[in-house]
Parts: sequence; C-alpha cells; structure tokens
Amino acid sequence: MFKKEFYILKVWFSTILFTPLFLFLLWVIILRKDKKEIFDAFDIYWLFVVLGLFFSIPTIVILGYLYRYLSKRNLKMLEIKIYLCIFSIFGVFTTFYLLEKSFVSSNINQLLFPISYSVIMSFSIFLISKGKISTSSTKS
Repeated sequence: MFKKEFYILKVWFSTILFTPLFLFLLWVIILRKDKKEIFDAFDIYWLFVVLGLFFSIPTIVILGYLYRYLSKRNLKMLEIKIYLCIFSIFGVFTTFYLLEKSFVSSNINQLLFPISYSVIMSFSIFLISKGKISTSSTKS
C-alpha cells in the first residue's frame, strides 16, 4: 500500500528539487543572463524548493488519489503515466494561474516557470519506476 504513495512522493520531490536547477540552466541558455546572476540565484534555491513544496500540495494530493484510482483499474502502467502527465500539466498551470494570472501569458519569462515544472514533473512520472504494486488488477 505504501509503495503507491511512495511513487508519487518520489515524483513530487524530484520535481521540486530538479526544476529550480533546470530553470537556472534555462535562464543561461534562453534569456542569456549573466553567469554571475545565475550563481547568485543559487542563493534562493531553497526558497524555490520550499515554495514549490507548499504550493504543489493540492496538485500532488489529487495526483496521488488519481494514481491510486487508476492503479485499481485494468490499465497498463504506460496508460496510467499518460493520465498522470496530463493531469500534472493541468495542475501545474492551474496552480500558477491561481497564484498569478500573468504566469499563464504569452510572455516567455512568465511561461518559463509553469512549463519548466510541467516538463520536469512529466519526465519524473515516466522515468521513476513505480515499484511493486500488490493489486493483481494492475498490469505493468
């Protein structure tokens, strides 16, 4: 039973820990920020992590329930992961929209945040192994 929740926790923590690093790299590549500014941004890395943990709780809770529900159905793990990705992208953009409507705009500087979190969460969903699920109705 706990392994189902552990999979979602691994996805959550990997998203929260790796997305700020991904954002710092994007700032260097896309926005061509000065490297000194990027290294100064590492000072606020933990702020990104703490805020990410706090604001992502509703999406992760719903994602956990969705995963639990889907894993009881007769679905392949690939199908479950696709549904989780679709919901996580929707959840991330909804969270950013509720925080500040300008995050979901045509401005690349603002869109960088929800896109980055969505990409990293989707990769995490597909790359992290689910572990063993004890229900016999789940296919791998």
